[in-house]
Amino acid sequence: MDYSWHSAAELAQKLRAALEVRHPDEVTELRIAIEGDLVVLEGEVASEGCRSDAKRLALSFDGVFKVANRLEVAAFLTGASDTADEDNFFDKPFLQDARTAEHERMPSWSEIVRRSTGERIEGPGIEYGSVQPEAAPEPVEVGRFPTVEKSGEVKPGASIDVIVGLSTDAAAHGQPISIGSFPSDWSEIDVSVQIAGEWLATAAPQTGTITLRRTGDPTSARFACTVAEDYVAGSPAVLLVSYLHGTRICGHFSIDLATAEAEQHVPSAEPAPAPPERVSGARPTVTIVPDAQGPAMSVMISAMEGDRQMWMWTAFGPAGASSGSSLVELGAPPKIFADTLLQSCPNLPANSFRRTMRGIGEAIWRKAPAGFQSAYARCRDTIGPGFAIQFTTDDPHIPWEMMKPDLDDGAVDHLYVEHPVARWPLNSKHPMRAAFGDGEIVSFVPEYSSQRLSAAAQEGDWIRSTLGAVRMNPTRDEFLNLLDGDYDGIVKMLHFAGHGRADTGSNDGGIDLEDAPVGLMDVYQSSVRIGIRDGPLLVLNACEASAGAEMLGMNTGWGAAVAASGFGGLIAPLWAVQDSVAFTMAQDCLPDLVNSCAPLGEAVRKARLKNANASVAALAYLAHGDVMASFVRS
Repeated sequence: MDYSWHSAAELAQKLRAALEVRHPDEVTELRIAIEGDLVVLEGEVASEGCRSDAKRLALSFDGVFKVANRLEVAAFLTGASDTADEDNFFDKPFLQDARTAEHERMPSWSEIVRRSTGERIEGPGIEYGSVQPEAAPEPVEVGRFPTVEKSGEVKPGASIDVIVGLSTDAAAHGQPISIGSFPSDWSEIDVSVQIAGEWLATAAPQTGTITLRRTGDPTSARFACTVAEDYVAGSPAVLLVSYLHGTRICGHFSIDLATAEAEQHVPSAEPAPAPPERVSGARPTVTIVPDAQGPAMSVMISAMEGDRQMWMWTAFGPAGASSGSSLVELGAPPKIFADTLLQSCPNLPANSFRRTMRGIGEAIWRKAPAGFQSAYARCRDTIGPGFAIQFTTDDPHIPWEMMKPDLDDGAVDHLYVEHPVARWPLNSKHPMRAAFGDGEIVSFVPEYSSQRLSAAAQEGDWIRSTLGAVRMNPTRDEFLNLLDGDYDGIVKMLHFAGHGRADTGSNDGGIDLEDAPVGLMDVYQSSVRIGIRDGPLLVLNACEASAGAEMLGMNTGWGAAVAASGFGGLIAPLWAVQDSVAFTMAQDCLPDLVNSCAPLGEAVRKARLKNANASVAALAYLAHGDVMASFVRS
């Protein structure tokens, strides 16, 4: 059987044909949707065996890494199925079972599970079937030792191997780091690795995946690299390393291999072939959430010296995740590049702002690497529009999500209008949260004695009556006390509607409470505990009454502050917005997030799209966090 596919429709057609061979006339309806890096099976089949085989077969197709089985079983005297175990979509499929020779018959779960005892049968991954739904295995904290090794000297034109691992060898590597909480019966989990560096001419993956094992040694990712001919021996050789589970980034760090080499070099009278050298340096933060859904496309952007940026990207597709990297030269420092394009945005004329914004978007698109542009176009061709994109970047200035692809004769809109998009700091010590917890919404809406914001006051009434928010005393002390953990309840969302201002570089950015401002340095400190404790979403609907006033935005540093403090995410405008538009955006976004449990990126995108032609302010809103994160249902 041909296990390749080029679209969701073709995958559904081939999967249905394979199921009909094993379960004749049992497939009533079969649809396939692609959500990020997840293949979703929907429809109706006539038996549990057919339902289980559908997932196992789907996992055997080229490039399919995660499957959510939402098929329903509807047959005579058979209840609809909702087996929780079937949605454990992380880990290796039964490829040998699924890709049997055509004359062999795949055993169904009814043949491999002892239904009389409900015994669970484990495969090579976390795949099992059970008659009775069982409680999820207790999670266990898994620790590993991040390693980077190299063989060969870093010098112009040299060929070297770079080996990236997550070792179990405590004797060799000292203290471990926690890489996540896994189910206690986990078996194997794959983590892909990408590397890049300005000094590298090539970095070809020989095995680009680390395979973690509950028992036994893990495998490492190995890259055959060539040092660029123009590299100056002894100068920095900064290696960028990214870890991904599927397409979801779970760690990133950088290390200077030239410095590590100089520290470890010991002259020898009789040189001999040396084993790979262990490279010391700052250890990364790697956090794997095994069953978290990833986006269709992840982009990692590292700021280099001057106006240069190193891009790495991974995109889901029929042939598996494809990746690439490229150096970008902006032609100006990132802040100047961004300010030149964006400073006029708040005051664009109502009758022409959309066309001007499209021009700004295309100017940003032209700075993106050609390899990324091609990868994006391939995703549109194979997955279709509307797929989720995650940016992780240490550049807080350029809103890459605003880029407008120059495709289809200009018919494609801005990325963040066409797609769910979110951003997160690349080197945050706290990882992106895959979900927001349950709890209370707390709301701070000041009533100013001057420059009153009437729509903000309406927003405060609305969020309390519609979403059950708790009204907080809108004073500086009350706000800071809550941030420091002085609140009895669990907070899932912290909402603010009022005046704000961007930081001009003089530590003057912040929000205005009723009695005094709260600045970034009041938030960006270790006393703030509510982020780590509850992981809430922060909604800063901060807006001025006059159109010319500066607003809270990306370059004020709130994105970095919430990430450093353990918050789950942030929604805030990039430039000045009228309070009436701010209220409308809240009404169109927050119920989807809270009541419908829509993913962060999609909820903000829908509100942005709905209002994009009405006001330029709608295009100011950015989402910070995991693009796929959503509130858990209570």
